[in-house]
Amino acid sequence: MMGTGKSTIGHAIASTLQVPFIDLDTVIETQEAMKISDIFDLRGEPYFRMLETSALRNTGLVGNQPTILSVVATGGGAFEKEENRNIMESYGYTVWLQTDIDEIAHRLASDTTRPLLREENFASLRSRLQEIFNKRKDNYSLASVHVNTDGKSIEQIVAEIIEATKK
Repeated sequence: MMGTGKSTIGHAIASTLQVPFIDLDTVIETQEAMKISDIFDLRGEPYFRMLETSALRNTGLVGNQPTILSVVATGGGAFEKEENRNIMESYGYTVWLQTDIDEIAHRLASDTTRPLLREENFASLRSRLQEIFNKRKDNYSLASVHVNTDGKSIEQIVAEIIEATKK
């Protein structure tokens, strides 16, 4: 889900484990030489989702042997697509950062770069986030690790995820 801190937590995990961090949206923006919001506006969401799957394949998450251990943060919609879930799960752990919708809405209220969130006020933003969450939650529940982030520090969340992957 967007706004849960995937990039922040992913970067912190990678730093703790001393492995590379890959932000899939950044990979796509570099490849396409445009922002995600521009890709959505000019090419549409289906084109972006195709790029997302291609980028997942090309980050070393699939193949006979992974080239290097890394932490990859995807966009909130990547896990909706079964092919993407299979790619991610074939390599390692998938993590669902569970964050209260009101907290997400507060984080994203002033963010104008989110192509799926172009709401005029806080109430409509929160409503749209709830709608997106309701659509995606069954797929999110398929993640191998679930971590509730509410009221926790970055360090606590990172420690919880690392501990969960040791089991």
